[in-house]
Amino acid sequence: MPTQNFADRLTSGQNILLDGGTGSELQRRGVNIARGWNKAGDIGPWSAVANKTAPDAVRQIHTDYLDLDADIISSNTFWGNRSRMAVAGLGDDWEEYTRLAVEIALAARDDSNPEAYVAGGIAPSPGLGDSYEDLRDQAAVLEDMGVDAILTEYVGSIAKVR
Repeated sequence: MPTQNFADRLTSGQNILLDGGTGSELQRRGVNIARGWNKAGDIGPWSAVANKTAPDAVRQIHTDYLDLDADIISSNTFWGNRSRMAVAGLGDDWEEYTRLAVEIALAARDDSNPEAYVAGGIAPSPGLGDSYEDLRDQAAVLEDMGVDAILTEYVGSIAKVR
C-alpha cells in the first residue's frame, strides 16, 4: 500500500505514469479475451473474463508494467459491469470478476512496487443500455476492495452513460 495518499501525489507536481492497455496486452500474449459477441453484434466483456480464465497472465501484465516503472496500474475491470458481462452470459457474476481483478492487481502491486497505485477501471457500454447505476455499482465494489482511484475509461460523451 502506498505511503503517499493518491490525492497528495496528484497535487505534488510529480510526473505519474499510468500503465497501458491490459486487454490488448492479453490479446498480444495469446490469451483469448472472449469478446462474447451476441446476436445483436454487441461486444462482450472484452478482457474481464481473463481474471478467471488466465489470472496468472493478468498478474504478469500488471507486474510487467510495474517493472517498467508505472506508478499506476489499472484493474482488469474495463467493461466488467453487469450489462457488458451479460453479453457473455455472465451478468450475474460481474461482481465476482471485479473483485478478482482487484485482488490480482493489489497482489501484483504489493509484490512488485508497494508504492504504486491501483486504479479501478470502469467503462460504459454504449448501446447496451448501461446506466449510471451499473457504473456506480462497479465503482462501489472497486472502492470496497481498496483501489486508490476510479479511472473512467472510454467515455465518448455524457450521453453514453445516461
